[in-house]
Amino acid sequence: MKKKTSDTTNKTSQFNTMLFEAVRDGLSSIGTSIPPAVLPYFERKGAIGPGTVINDPEAFHENLKEIFGFGSKLIENKILELLYTKLEISPESENNHSFPEKIENLQRMLASTRTRTAVFEHVNIKY
Repeated sequence: MKKKTSDTTNKTSQFNTMLFEAVRDGLSSIGTSIPPAVLPYFERKGAIGPGTVINDPEAFHENLKEIFGFGSKLIENKILELLYTKLEISPESENNHSFPEKIENLQRMLASTRTRTAVFEHVNIKY
């Protein structure tokens, strides 16, 4: 039983790393100076926690919208595109879900699917 908890924790940690990388790279797509400028703001607002973890996808979404307005949707789409690529899975077909819902759906799917273990075994995670 302990192995399963450890595996789940490891998957969550790896997902969080990939999500943060996708966020950083998605923000970089509009300018390399953007991540160092806005990530500390997100951390102060509680959307990003210590250890580069997206604590609250909803807060992240709201903070992104607060800074970039309508442009936040483009950034979110880029983040999701990068994340799906990192996970080597097809993007969600349902476009009516919000960014936080898509992130939470991905987390649930990966946590509950045994076949996704292979994804984490060969994904190159950069720190």
